[in-house]
Order: sequence, then C-alpha cells, then structure tokens
Amino acid sequence: MKLLLINLFLVSCFVISCNQPTNEEQTKGAAEDLNEETLSGNAKKDADFIVEAYTHSLMLREYGHVAMEKEGIPAAITEFAKTSVEFNENINKQLTQMTVNTKIVLPTSIGENVLRFKEKLQETRGKDFAEKYMNVVGEIQSKMISDYQKAFNRTENAQLSEWLQVAIPQINEREEYADQLSAYADDIE
Repeated sequence: MKLLLINLFLVSCFVISCNQPTNEEQTKGAAEDLNEETLSGNAKKDADFIVEAYTHSLMLREYGHVAMEKEGIPAAITEFAKTSVEFNENINKQLTQMTVNTKIVLPTSIGENVLRFKEKLQETRGKDFAEKYMNVVGEIQSKMISDYQKAFNRTENAQLSEWLQVAIPQINEREEYADQLSAYADDIE
C-alpha cells in the first residue's frame, strides 16, 4: 500500500511538471493555458489582455532590434526602432509590475511565427526591409490600440484602467509617428 501511494505521488508530480512549460517554452499560448487553469471571469479577461499586450510589445522589441542593426535604411527609421525597443521594454516592465502578487502568468519568450518573421526581416535589405518593418509595426500597433481600447471599456480593475488611460494616448502617438515614417520607406532606392 505504501509503495502504491509513493508511485501515485511520483506519477502525479510527473504529470503536473509536464503541464508547466520551461522558460524557453513559455510563449503566449503557454501563458494563456496556465492563466486558464487559475483564473476566471473578469480576472481571466484582464489576464488575456495583459498577455496579448505583453506579447505585442515583445514582438515590437524583437523587430526593433533587427531594424537598429540594419544598414541602408533612413536614420529616422533606425531612431524609431530604437525608441520602439525602449518604449516596449517599458510597457512590459509596467505590465510585469502589474502582475506582481497576482496569479497572472506572462510569456517569457516569443513564438515560432515571430522568430520566423524576425529571420525573414534579418534577410531583407534596403527598401524591402523598411517597408516590411514599418508595415508590421503599423499592423501590431493598430491591433494594440484596438485591444487597449476594448480592455479599457471592459475592465473593472482600477489599476489596469488607470494604466490604460496613460498607455492608449502613447500607443496612438507611436502609431501616428509610424505612419509618417512609412513615407520614408517609399523613398528608399
């Protein structure tokens, strides 16, 4: 009987550990799965938004690093990439701070699709790179604005609501600047 209980305990520990992704594997999907197990109702909806927002900022940071290393693109786009990296690192620090003392799990790495697109960006040059970079930034920022606004209209969490009041105008400003810079991509030979 004692041996049976020990074996059951070991099997249950193994099963539980299989459900916990490693840091290298904890992408958006893994974080969402873990949040699904521990949260419900409005807390789950807030967690979904926070994970999505965090993931968008991870993507923009990664793509920004690629743009910062590129040669042959306008200095304005390189500078935008630098400020994008800083801005999105700050967003993620704030989101991380917001999740302290909560059950919300955040992703710790980017997913395979983001890695593949990042590799494609690294392989492109000049005008093609600038256009792809500015297009993806525009798409992500448009999605962010939509997601942030929906979260602001829905959330009952005072801390998240206050944060969104500050973040939404900042994201709008970044999107407007990105739209202006897209013209630079068209002027590259």
